[in-house]
Amino acid sequence: MSRALTVVARLRRLAVDQARRELAARLSAEAAAAAVEQAAHAAMDNERETARTLPAEAAGGAFAAWLPRGLHAMAQAQDTRVHAEDAAASARVALADARAAGEAVQQMLAREAAALAAATARREQAVLDELGQPRLHVALPSVRPNPSGF
Repeated sequence: MSRALTVVARLRRLAVDQARRELAARLSAEAAAAAVEQAAHAAMDNERETARTLPAEAAGGAFAAWLPRGLHAMAQAQDTRVHAEDAAASARVALADARAAGEAVQQMLAREAAALAAATARREQAVLDELGQPRLHVALPSVRPNPSGF
């Protein structure tokens, strides 16, 4: 097999491994972003419930003062989650591309191995065919010294 193709196959395996690690990191970031977004929504719900339990004059002012920060935190958390989802989707595509490239190299290696096996089989068959051919023996006249000297 071609040494260069073997090296390329190894590099493709390393690329697939790197793409897997990258996808794992992106999925972890996506989960963390989703948790932050969920926490922002929970904080909003908590503040609403707290405002409902307080007297109207105290609750309205406190909630109104907090609301812009809470909405900003929710929007920021949502943006972060969306970016994390996009990054994870890109990492999935990169992994699929790396796998496809690795599979292409494996197919090339398989074709090369099959061609090598076929060539070996042809050589072996040629040797067997040659051994199986009947040999034509030509009898050569034997040379005996003439006793008369001529």
